[in-house]
Amino acid sequence: MDTLLGVLLGLVVGAGSGWSLGSSRSKSSVEKTIRDLENRVKGAVANLDATQKQATIFQQENNTLKSQQDKLYSERINVEGVLKALESQLTSTQEQANALNSQVFSLTQKNEKSVGESSRLENELVLAKERLEEAQKKIQDLQKEIATLNTQSQKLTTENNSLKISLGTSESEKNIKQEAVKYLEDQLTQLKSENKQELQLLKQQNQHIVAGLKQQMSETFKVLASEVLKEESKEFKSKAEEDLTHRQRSIEITLKPVQDNLIKLEKEIQELEKERTGSYRELKSQVESLIQLEKDLRQETGNLVKALRQPIGRGQWGEVILEKVLQLSGMVENIHYMKQVSSTSSDGTIRPDVVVNLPNGKNIVIDSKAVMSAYLDALELKDDTEIENAYKNHASQLKARVNDLSKKEYFAQFQASPEFVILFLPAESLFSYALQFDKELLEYASLKNVILATPTTLIGLLRAVYYGWKQDEIARNAKEIGQSANEIYDRLAKMIEHFNNLGKSIRKSGEMFDKTAGSFNGMLRPSLNRLKAKIGKQQDENLEIDQVDIVTKNFCTLDDVQD
Repeated sequence: MDTLLGVLLGLVVGAGSGWSLGSSRSKSSVEKTIRDLENRVKGAVANLDATQKQATIFQQENNTLKSQQDKLYSERINVEGVLKALESQLTSTQEQANALNSQVFSLTQKNEKSVGESSRLENELVLAKERLEEAQKKIQDLQKEIATLNTQSQKLTTENNSLKISLGTSESEKNIKQEAVKYLEDQLTQLKSENKQELQLLKQQNQHIVAGLKQQMSETFKVLASEVLKEESKEFKSKAEEDLTHRQRSIEITLKPVQDNLIKLEKEIQELEKERTGSYRELKSQVESLIQLEKDLRQETGNLVKALRQPIGRGQWGEVILEKVLQLSGMVENIHYMKQVSSTSSDGTIRPDVVVNLPNGKNIVIDSKAVMSAYLDALELKDDTEIENAYKNHASQLKARVNDLSKKEYFAQFQASPEFVILFLPAESLFSYALQFDKELLEYASLKNVILATPTTLIGLLRAVYYGWKQDEIARNAKEIGQSANEIYDRLAKMIEHFNNLGKSIRKSGEMFDKTAGSFNGMLRPSLNRLKAKIGKQQDENLEIDQVDIVTKNFCTLDDVQD
């Protein structure tokens, strides 16, 4: 083909060897382009071979993955053995079952995603095949165009030969030939441009074909991997589901009694929760009541402290505590004790709080003294030195009350009273703290004829007094019983005398009745019988008066009663 084109160009141009050389270069560029296209097609074929090799490599890798999968399957069997060993542990087995369920769910999702991805890849593969078919069609079209160009080239060669033959016959036809050559040159230029466009288009199509083949091979690899993964995942999923179903059944059988116990336990817990809720509500109400009670107690305590800081309030509080102690001792007001008994002395009118009556007609005077101003100050202080000084002041105040009470000499105003008076302290702590900071206070009060008493000690003393009253009451009752017995004895002796006199009268009446009956029977009965016969009365009527035989016994005298 190159030789024919060279001869044609040499005949047309004649002396234009330079043009012939340029034409030869253009033709060689076309052939070079065609060779390049053939080389690219060969490269595409080589790429296809490389793709097949990659597919082979992929198959090998797939076999490797399958062997790894078998290895994983064997490892999974080992794990299953471990799981069987761990099935005895209920909680761990449940957690592993839940984890296995989540894994199956995850694999299912992944499998679904893989199926979707596989469908998408299959669609893309179909599109790639369609594109490949279109590229093949375009290659076939290009081959047809190349064949057409070859045909045209052959025609040109034939025409060139014809021109060569006819060149020698007529010079006049030279111009025609030149025009034909020009026309051929134009055609050649047009063919070159068209060929260039076709080559550019073929180049682009080749690039698209190569890219499509690469994408096709990549998608083919993905599809093959997806299919393998899909098959393996299906197999693994089916085995896992069967294994999971078997394990779930065994676990359900194992867990059934435990589940029943758990349900029973849950019911018991719910009942306990209900009871706990009720108890909590009750406890809450009690706590709220205690809180309110504490608030009320604090308020009352505050009010009590305020009241106890006032002398009148302290005095009333001491009298109330003293009254309570007297009642606990069993004493009755105005019988065993009297309150606020007034007496006049040279110093004026004195009025002790309580005068206790003794069975022998004597009295014990009790005066309540709530000495606690310094004591309350000590309770509010925080410094140890100040607290100690406050308690010492409290002991001094109590000693001053002892002196005041000793000067009143209640025992001189109330006759038949022992020569001492009881100073009642309404709280044990008032006495204990005073005695703690003044060791000689008790002896000092005794020398002043004052007995210090607290509720505990005073109850013991009053109990002794109340016992004395009981013994005195028993003695008086015994005396009254003796007097009543003497009266009953005298009256009973008199009554016996009357009964004996009545018996004597009854005997005399019987004797008189018998005498009267004898007189009636001896004197009046014969006359009555004669009268009855005359008047026609029955004879069986008894007109005789029966006598009575009365025998009375005398009551024994009390003198006859032996001990």
